[in-house]
Amino acid sequence: MGRGGSGRGRNPAVYVRRRYCEADRPAMLTAAAHHTMKAGHIAVAAAPRVIWVTSLVLMLTFISMCQGGFLFGVSSSEKVLSVHYICMSIAWPIVMTEALLIYRAPLFSTTNTRVIKVVHAVLQTLVGAFITVAMVYAVEYKHGSRGAHFWSVHAWIGAGAIALYCLQYPLGLYVYVLSSMTPSRKAEFYQYHRFLGLATYIAGLVGGISGLMETQEFDMAGLLFVGPQSYRLGTMLLAAKAFLSLLLGLTVTYAWVVLPQVGKPARGSEACHVPSEAFVVLGQVGKAQALEACPEVV
Repeated sequence: MGRGGSGRGRNPAVYVRRRYCEADRPAMLTAAAHHTMKAGHIAVAAAPRVIWVTSLVLMLTFISMCQGGFLFGVSSSEKVLSVHYICMSIAWPIVMTEALLIYRAPLFSTTNTRVIKVVHAVLQTLVGAFITVAMVYAVEYKHGSRGAHFWSVHAWIGAGAIALYCLQYPLGLYVYVLSSMTPSRKAEFYQYHRFLGLATYIAGLVGGISGLMETQEFDMAGLLFVGPQSYRLGTMLLAAKAFLSLLLGLTVTYAWVVLPQVGKPARGSEACHVPSEAFVVLGQVGKAQALEACPEVV
């Protein structure tokens, strides 16, 4: 084979550098482009946080001004249901959002993947705690009002989202915490765990939006959807929160696609991106030597 066509018999580190790293140098970012990208990443990471803070304020405003507030142990059906509202508004839009963003844009500075995994597991456990409290108060409301169960779109989608969580959470806990699987097997499972996590997140947001629609209908009960009465405070607060839930799902998904995973080099950085097929040319020994001599190779 011609010069540079094969890596066998050559210094593996030199072969990788010349074939891939040096070829990537023209595409490496300039300092200005790097700062621009960093600013863009900050904006992408900040957007979901601004949205969930605003969304929480809207829900608290709705509960305090349109539902009469909420107190634990109060028998009023509206106040009991308000606990369900606030717990679900924390579980998915806040805690699960942060559980996902911890891998892309954590609120604290760290590159320790073990710390990231522990925080992710703790946050997902908190999600389960908030879901449990929310469902207890939802059932109490149904018993108090003698309402039927599972007749609404919200109930069906909400049940589906909780079922996904009950599947995804124990699987992730077993594979990544309790089992003795090899790192390669865990890596193979990661794509399914990531899909289940995003599916659970989106399903929960959709369930929340359907719940806001149901609450809006109750808020407008007995009123015609015409004229100024259609724009009462409660109706507008719920509509705005539903819209923010849509934006939250879009921004979090975008962050997962655009931002690099914490602890791994971003594309366009100083790392050399070498396709796995290239190591076939080097052989197993050459691959080990190349990775040892070139720590920037990914």
